[in-house]
Amino acid sequence: TGAEAYERAHALSQGKLDASQLCSYATSLNAIGRYDEALKIAQAAGQAAADDRTWMAAAANHQARALLARLDRFRDQR
Repeated sequence: TGAEAYERAHALSQGKLDASQLCSYATSLNAIGRYDEALKIAQAAGQAAADDRTWMAAAANHQARALLARLDRFRDQR
């Protein structure tokens, strides 16, 4: 999957992917339901974005998607 490819790339780069790559990684994790991991990667994307507001906004969007999905999962368990 895309998530597996990004996971390998992230490991090979020793965690030094740029914000655009991290956002794509978060997208792939969210798409397959790995929300906890997606949240961590999206937070890293926000840090990697530095002062780039476009990538900061994209990272925030991925964080929100992961958090909302986790909330939905919690509600379904009740």
